[in-house]
This record gives sequence, C-alpha cells and structure tokens, in this order.
Amino acid sequence: MKQNSLPSHKNYFGYLFFVILILLSFSTLKVGGIRFSQLLLILTAFLFLANDYSIKKNDYSILLFMLFGAIGMTLVSLNSSFGKVGEIKFIIKYFLIFPATFYVGAKMIQKVGIKKLAFIFEIVAFIYALVAYMIAFLPIPESILNLIVHYRTGFGGSQYLDFQGTFFEAGWFALATVSMLVAAFLIRYEFKIWPKKRIYLLFLYLFVSVALLLSKNKTIWVALILIGFILIVLKTVMLLIYSNQYKYDHKHPIIKRLSAINPIKTTLAILFTIFLLVGINELLTEPIFSTAMLEEKLEHERGKAFSVVLKLLEDSSWLGGYGFGFVEYYFSTMPFEIMGLGEGSGMVFNSYLDIWLSASLLGLIFHILILIFSISGRYYFTLVLPLLYFIFANFNPAIGDEYYYLFLGLSYGIIQKYVKKRESYA
Repeated sequence: MKQNSLPSHKNYFGYLFFVILILLSFSTLKVGGIRFSQLLLILTAFLFLANDYSIKKNDYSILLFMLFGAIGMTLVSLNSSFGKVGEIKFIIKYFLIFPATFYVGAKMIQKVGIKKLAFIFEIVAFIYALVAYMIAFLPIPESILNLIVHYRTGFGGSQYLDFQGTFFEAGWFALATVSMLVAAFLIRYEFKIWPKKRIYLLFLYLFVSVALLLSKNKTIWVALILIGFILIVLKTVMLLIYSNQYKYDHKHPIIKRLSAINPIKTTLAILFTIFLLVGINELLTEPIFSTAMLEEKLEHERGKAFSVVLKLLEDSSWLGGYGFGFVEYYFSTMPFEIMGLGEGSGMVFNSYLDIWLSASLLGLIFHILILIFSISGRYYFTLVLPLLYFIFANFNPAIGDEYYYLFLGLSYGIIQKYVKKRESYA
C-alpha cells in the first residue's frame, strides 16, 4: 500500500521549531509590548499542551514547579518596599514566557526527534552567522537595520553596531550561535548521525566559528575551555570512585561516555585553542583582551558592580529579595556610574547574584533546581549544554533570555525521554 506523501507531524513541528529559532534572534519585532518570538513560544506551548492532553501523555510536573516558583518569587518582589522599574515585565516572564520556552524545548525532543535537531541547529547557526556577516560588511540602509536589529547608542553618544547580527548585542549572538553549533555536534557525535560528505559540515562549522571570533565575545571561549577541563576532571574522579565497582562493566553509561574522553588529546586541543585565541588577540589592532580592558572591567564595570551587589546582600542579612526591577532603579539613581548598568538595564552581570538580589534565596534555589533537573552525565548534550549556560550565566544576565530556558528545556527533554524512560532515539 502506498504511503501518504504528506509530511508527518514531526516535519510540521520541525518547521515550527526552525521558525521559532530564527525569530528569537530578532530583537525589534514586537506585538504590543511583547516580542513576536515570545508570543510564538507561548502559543506553541499551548499547542503542545493540547496535543499532549489529546493523546493522554500529560506531564505537567515541570510546569507546576515553574508556576510555584513564579508565585513565590512574585510574592517576594511585591512584598519589597524598595523602588523598582518594570517589575511587571519580570513577573510576566516568569509566569508565561520562561515556562513556555522551557516546555517547548522539553517537548520538541519528542515532537521532532533528536535526529532532525542536529540539522535544524546547524542551519540556524549558519543563518545567524550569515546575517551577521551581511549586516557587518554590506551597505545596508540604516532604516532597514532599525527594523531588524537593536541599534544602540555608545558610551560616547554615537550609534554603533557590534558584530551581532539581528541580536540585542554581540554577546547574545555568540551564546545563541555557539549553543546551536555545540548542540548539533554533540548530537551527531553521540548518536553517530553523520552525512556521507562531511566536507559541507566542515565548511559550515568553520564559517560559523569565524563569526564567533568576530563577535569578540570572551565568555563563550572561557566556557568551552572550562568545560573541557571539567570533563577531564570528571573522568578522573568518576574512574577513581567506580574503578572497582565498574572495572569490568564498561556498559555503565557514565563510565562509557567519560572513558571515550582522551585526556591527552583533550588537553592538547584546549591548549591549541588557548594559543590560537591568544595569537589572534595579539594580531588585532584593538585586542579583545588586554590589561587595560581587565582593569576597566574591574574598576568601572563587573568588578565594581560585584562589590555593590555583595554589599546589598550583606545589608539584607544575605537574604536578598529587593524585588524585580530594583536593579535598574538602584543603579540609575547611584551617585557614581557603573558601565552597563543604570537606566534601561534591568539585571546585573552575574545571573545568580541578580536573582538572589531580586527574588531572595528562593529565586536562587529555583534556578539551581532548574539546572539540576536539566543536567545529567548520561549524555554529552545533557552535561555540556547546561554547563555552558551555567558558566555563561555567571558572567552575563543569561537567565533573562529565552535561549537559557530553551536549551535547558531541550536537555531536560532528553533526560525525560532517553535517560529515565530508556527509549531508543527516534
């Protein structure tokens, strides 16, 4: 009997996921006060909820957890008597946008299948990089740029665009793009999903990697290098702990994956990456990293903000809970200026210090639990991607961005589908 030639529901959901990932990069497309991509994530979450209800595969535990977390953090914020700017914006995100994004990521594993995700991630990473190249090097009229990308005002009052594509800034371009690339590679490597001609993949990865270098973002490279060292340390520790118990049982998933890591090759790869980055940095007329830059960040940016936040936490008996929107209010009324904070900036550089300051220890515990739910040593994806976002969030306000919840949701979905249920990948 001839099979139906129409695309399956997995194809439809794959197309939908592709559209969501593309639209997430556009920072100026809004419907009222909400970004179009955020609205699409909410609608997709409701679509998945309805679909799960119809096929009687309901699992709302993670949504209930995020809902109770949102209620608790909102009560903490509303109870604060300190000045706040845009409090309702954060409340809406924690009640609607972040749970919807996490749920879409978790369910997309089931709806699309992991084989197709690698291809989707690679195409999206290529498009992110291609658009960034076009905006940076082609004479695109400013009127068009204003429609598709956030056009910022520099510290000297002049308008400028970093190598950021259509993202809010270069850091978010780098994080989203490297996430796609790393996720795709880990899926292909772990599940042995390689095309017959790998030359095209090599070109794509080089094309995107150069774009990541042009973004001049340091955190992603620091995160990848740290993850390499973490994997080596984990292998050593796990083999020491389980050497007797699993000496003859190489089928144990954690041992099996860590055993595949060659410490010498991994260390050499890390050292090569460090030397390459240092060499590129030295060749630039305006180095990405320099002593002067480090001093500026410590004295006028992150270092200064860090000391102020610690003092605020100390004044609250280390409980925090100043409320959502307190950061923008407080830093915009300070007698001295901290670069990157103040009017228009609602979060400090360290995500976990920020949520502790804003939503008390309850908010910090909430986000730590989200990480715990999303991390597992059974798969490289469920180990590396959460670590990448954890490290990035310690240097950037990542927990305020949809990509954070989307990729943690994807990791959570893999754990639920393949680790706990022991299903073969689709």
